Amino acid sequence: MKHSNARGAAILAGLLSGAMLVPAPVLAWGHTGHVMLSKIAIQKLPDEIPAFVRTAQAIQEISELGAEADVSKSTGNYTTGEYPAVRTALAIHDAERDNGHFVDLNDDGTVLGGVPFSPLQLSRRDYDTQLRAVGQNQYFVGYLQYNMVDHWQQIRKDFAYIRAFTKAIQTAPTASDRAFFQYQLQLRQILTLRDIGYWTHFVADGSQPMHVSVHFNGWGNYPNPNNYTTAPIHAPFEGNFVKSFVSFDAVAAAVPAYSDCNCAIEQRVVTYLQATLAQTGAVYAAGSTDLYVNPLPGEVNIATARLAAGAAEIRDQIVDAWRQSARITVGFPLIKVSDIENGTVLLTPSRFAGD
Repeated sequence: MKHSNARGAAILAGLLSGAMLVPAPVLAWGHTGHVMLSKIAIQKLPDEIPAFVRTAQAIQEISELGAEADVSKSTGNYTTGEYPAVRTALAIHDAERDNGHFVDLNDDGTVLGGVPFSPLQLSRRDYDTQLRAVGQNQYFVGYLQYNMVDHWQQIRKDFAYIRAFTKAIQTAPTASDRAFFQYQLQLRQILTLRDIGYWTHFVADGSQPMHVSVHFNGWGNYPNPNNYTTAPIHAPFEGNFVKSFVSFDAVAAAVPAYSDCNCAIEQRVVTYLQATLAQTGAVYAAGSTDLYVNPLPGEVNIATARLAAGAAEIRDQIVDAWRQSARITVGFPLIKVSDIENGTVLLTPSRFAGD
């Protein structure tokens, strides 16, 4: 859930005002939705993905880590209130992370303030420079797209090391070298599961239309020819409604086959978030009467479809990361992974960390 600035305050206020009717966690998709998405995505991975990612234990760990980016929020000191109205001071940890769960896009596909959404800039600094030129900034309009790419690139790097260490174990000239790389592989597998689990959160956020739209919690003060509700439906939709009425099996069954966009991750993320934005009206159309309180078929269908889209994108981007990991580099000085795998370069401890 958006949990900072005016957006977070508006969503939280809506949640609290309706707490007697619709109790829901202050989490994006809720803990239930995030765990569901991540679990389904890993269960759908093809056999080409290394087995350590697909074990029962890995599936459990990654699925629970899917909620971690929300679980780790509210790191500041206690200030006032008692459960369930405890408040904490804003901390650097949250201030630097909370706005990475969303991006506010206008109905025409531009970022709030009018700057283009695509192509992505090379860095958040450059993105922020664009926004400040029109009176906005990354901390107000959000930078979900950059979080998704950033963490995906780390996973691709993790997989590159998995490839390199696996080959190094096979070709190690000494028992000492082999033991060194066996340890490095074990450590990298732990890091990879954590990195995948944490990253899945943001891909899942990107399947929730209210996380990519200026209509983030009620249609707001915008042209509204369809008379969509202005009620705060963000928390009810992604929290209690999913927990109470959306079936794990139904979401899993709705996940489409792998789709290769044949494009860079920056374009893939843009295309995915644009597709999510296009579903904003459908979310409001389904929930404008009932406000996601009861399991009306239209409401259940749109929630199921959005969750399935998120699971599919997680699965697809992991496949892409694994396949592309053979085409990047490891070590210092840099060595091409392809040269290690084809035997052109023998990876040794000194070549892995040449200092």
